Amino acid sequence: MGAQISRKFRSNSTSRKLSTLISDSETSNVSSESKYHNVPSSSYWLASDRSEQDRLMGEHFAIKEVVGGNILTKAMEILDLEKGVKILDIGCGPGTWVLDVATEHPNCEVTGIDMSNIFPQNIRPPNANFLIANVLEGLPLEDNSFDFIQIRQMVAAFTIPEWPLVIKECIRVIKPGGLLQIAEANYKDSGEGASLLMVQTVQKFCQLRNQDPFIGAHISDLMANEGLEIVQKICKSVNQGDDSKAAAEWNWDWCHFADIMRDVFGPFLNIPENEYDAFITELEKSMKESNFHTYANTVVGQKPFA
Repeated sequence: MGAQISRKFRSNSTSRKLSTLISDSETSNVSSESKYHNVPSSSYWLASDRSEQDRLMGEHFAIKEVVGGNILTKAMEILDLEKGVKILDIGCGPGTWVLDVATEHPNCEVTGIDMSNIFPQNIRPPNANFLIANVLEGLPLEDNSFDFIQIRQMVAAFTIPEWPLVIKECIRVIKPGGLLQIAEANYKDSGEGASLLMVQTVQKFCQLRNQDPFIGAHISDLMANEGLEIVQKICKSVNQGDDSKAAAEWNWDWCHFADIMRDVFGPFLNIPENEYDAFITELEKSMKESNFHTYANTVVGQKPFA
C-alpha cells in the first residue's frame, strides 16, 4: 500500500485536491463538531477537539523528555526562578506547559495565551492564569512586562511572513535582559513507506498555507535578525526505532495525530475509511523498522538591556 500511496502523493492533481480537502473539512467540522479552529486571521490547520487536546498533553511530556526540562539550562541560569519571575506561554493550547512550570516554580507568575478557550477553568495552581488572545492581532500586554516568553510547536499556526512579526511582538513584551525561548519541529524527510509519507504530507499541508515545515532549522536566524542575542540552542532528534521512553512517546504522538486527522488525510491519501486503521498500524511499524526520526530545535534569545 505504501508505494501506491506515495505515487499518488507526488501527483499534481492530488496537491490540488489537498486545498479543497482542507477547506471542505474545516467548513464541515466547524459547523458540525467544532473540531477545527474558526479564527479568520489564523492559518492554524490542526484540530482543537478533545482528542487533539489529549495529544498535545502527551506531546508536552514527550518534548520535555527529549529536551530535558521545560526551560533550557542557560535560561534557568539567567532567570531568578526561586525569587520569582513573570513567564508567558504563547499558543498554550490546553495549558499543560503552563501548569507544569507553575507547579515546578511556585514563586513565578505563569500566564498562558491562546486564541481558543481550551485551557483549564478551575483546577490550576494559584500562580497560573490564562488569557484568550491571538498574538497575530497583538498581545493585550504592556511593554517590557515579562521576564520569559515561550513559543512551542507553532509550525502549523504561523505563515512565513508572520514569524518575524510574532518575534517582534514578543520582544515588545519582554523586559530588557529578558528571554524568548522558541521550540519548533523540523519536518524534514525521514523513514520509509508510511512514515516518510506522513512527514511529507505534513510538509504539503504547511506549504499550502505558506508555512515553513522546516522552521526549526531557521528559527535561530529569525530571532537573531530581530536583535536577540542567542544564548543557547539545541538540536535534538529521536530515533523512533529505539527501545526508549522518548521513542515510545513520539510513536504514540504521530499515530494519534494521524488518527485525529483521518477526515482530511484519508481522502488526500486515497485511503478508504475502512482501511485507515490499517494505515495507522503500518505507520507505527514503519517508524520503528525504518528508524524514523523526529527532529526539533529549541533556541533561547536574550533581549538587549538597552
